[in-house]
Amino acid sequence: VHLRAREMGERIPFTLVAFILAESAEALAHAHALRNSASELENLVHRDVSPQNILVSYDGVPKLIDFGVARAKSRAAQTKVGIVKGKFAYMSPEQAMAKELDGRSDIWALGVVLYQLISGELPFRGSSDIDTLRRVVAGQLTPIQEVAPDTPKPLVDIIERAMQSDRDVRYQSASEFAAACREFVSRSNRTVDSRLLAAYMRRMFERDYVREIKRIRKYQAGADAASLREERQRAINSGSQEFDAETLSLAAGYERERREEQNESSEVSERQVEEISGSFS
Repeated sequence: VHLRAREMGERIPFTLVAFILAESAEALAHAHALRNSASELENLVHRDVSPQNILVSYDGVPKLIDFGVARAKSRAAQTKVGIVKGKFAYMSPEQAMAKELDGRSDIWALGVVLYQLISGELPFRGSSDIDTLRRVVAGQLTPIQEVAPDTPKPLVDIIERAMQSDRDVRYQSASEFAAACREFVSRSNRTVDSRLLAAYMRRMFERDYVREIKRIRKYQAGADAASLREERQRAINSGSQEFDAETLSLAAGYERERREEQNESSEVSERQVEEISGSFS
């Protein structure tokens, strides 16, 4: 989404960025609060929060994915001491130094993502991975006001607090970070929710969205037709008369729709976009 906005010469609106990050933070809060069967905190840390791992669906729902390098105290395969996992540009200082982590490391990463989505730049980018890690540990970041002077003060404050080198000074929970983002959104004097984000997504990915809906319909039509053919064959094999002409006609209709969609041009009119969007919602 970030890259598409840049391709179009735009920037994701501040309120939508805050909404996406708030939803992502709530997902992290859920993970951080996970308990085992003995009601003990698992201390689950994602360790790879980055734009690549935050998806947004066409219906405006952010999704936090890929807990592939996440670590909980109950995991059988523990990371060896001194081994650093994750994307260097989004690592907290304690992660860069391979120290013991807690959820506040993920909060740092949320701050980096927020910085990047607003400014289009990474706060720490060295000439090499080692140089990037050195800058992270030393706290050598360019203030976002210098990169994106129009950043609203509340978002500047959120970034600065989330990216404090001393984790005791950061937001102490992902829920706290989410609340700060929602507070900014609530002061924008407009309703910012999944419906607004969905409308934004469908504008930014208009042709992609229509192509996706067509593909889904094609697969559904093909699957339904195949299912009906199998049902008809079972009826024939069992000597049943329940598979009537109307059902056969329905199967033929599915097949016809599938062929028509396969032969359609990829060019879609604005009216068709609206029709498909309306039927999907």
